[in-house]
This record gives sequence, structure tokens and C-alpha cells, in this order.
Amino acid sequence: MARSVQQTLLRFAIRFADLRRANLTRFPYAVWFFLSNHGVFILAVLHHKRDHRAMLEQRRGST
Repeated sequence: MARSVQQTLLRFAIRFADLRRANLTRFPYAVWFFLSNHGVFILAVLHHKRDHRAMLEQRRGST
């Protein structure tokens, strides 16, 4: 089961550094996340109208 979830998450393209974006189909939101050896880390769930650049810049500053 865990392997199939991991395979599904790998389908989402890397958008910035190691961040991936999963667009929700029923709602205008995107889930921003990254994968590590310890699991999946969700950074934000943002409405499509929100500016995601601020979140990406914050992520860039923390790495």
C-alpha cells in the first residue's frame, strides 16, 4: 500500500527545487508538498488565485 501511494505522489512534477504541486480536481486548490526519506511533508494548501511565490521564496530561504 505505501509503495502505491509513493508511486502516485511521484507522478506530480517538481515545480520548484524539491516542491511538487497536486491540483485538486473538485476545488480550486493546490497542495504543495515535498518527499523525503521520512515521509511526505505538506507545506501549503493554497487557492489557485493566491500568489504562491511568497511561499516558494520562504521555502528557498529556509533551505
